[in-house]
Amino acid sequence: AACSRSGQRVLHVDSRSYYGGNWASFSFSGILSWLKEYQENSDIVNESPAWQEQILENEEAIALSRKDKTIQHVEVFCYARYEKYL
Repeated sequence: AACSRSGQRVLHVDSRSYYGGNWASFSFSGILSWLKEYQENSDIVNESPAWQEQILENEEAIALSRKDKTIQHVEVFCYARYEKYL
């Protein structure tokens, strides 16, 4: 942010659809969406050579991890209480 304010160009790469990183807060539907996305994402790097042809001699490709390594052992269960009122 400081570089951007001083007139420098900044490229920010973020694969998440929310702000706050590990400190983000979610609504109930938001956490359900996050859980679904977390379970579907794999950390497999695409080995397609198509993008590799575009890397110039003085450039280097950096693989980005899709899964957050700080989040582990995610378990989901739902509990609903139902009482019949007479």
